[in-house]
Amino acid sequence: SNNSLPNLLVKAIPKILLEERTVKETANDYMKYTLLSAHRELKQQGQKAGVTATLCHISRTKVSSDVATYQAYQANGRKFVLRIATVGEGSAILIRQNNVVKLTSGNAKTKIGCSFNYPIVVPDPEYNEIILGDQDEYLIIANKKLWDVMTPNDVLVEIRKEENVLLAAKRLQDVAQSFGAEENLSIIVIKFNNLGTDID
Repeated sequence: SNNSLPNLLVKAIPKILLEERTVKETANDYMKYTLLSAHRELKQQGQKAGVTATLCHISRTKVSSDVATYQAYQANGRKFVLRIATVGEGSAILIRQNNVVKLTSGNAKTKIGCSFNYPIVVPDPEYNEIILGDQDEYLIIANKKLWDVMTPNDVLVEIRKEENVLLAAKRLQDVAQSFGAEENLSIIVIKFNNLGTDID
């Protein structure tokens, strides 16, 4: 309902993420701990308001040993890892050549903030990790308002109609509004290029 909490988080989260990656105890779960620390960072401003947040980090760091397909991708030299954590009702999908992979469920009822509910409600970020390859084309992150009126397959069809990612995000917004989406629509479209090369 306002911009103050998101603006605060946009400034704070990159620093928090960097800190959590360097702390030995939280290095493996740095995405979750980043969102939990962001919850604490809101302090009094987060007493009554809550924020849905989706945190995405793409890196060339080591892949967790529990990722089943690591060996196959390692042989091809693909080392880009997409890590995504979300709190609240936002959701993210990965569009591949012929299908859609849902990365987050978007069902979490807890948000960052709403700390007047503590300790009854503590945000428990949903987390996913996937190795990116040549077949991965787009990452779409959006709030609940988009997913209320469009399915991931609807998004897949519409996203292919625009080459430019800004126009693609605008197209999704326009289509969602034509389907009755109101209020705040938040959509981010990321297009992947050169994943099978050494280009960072």
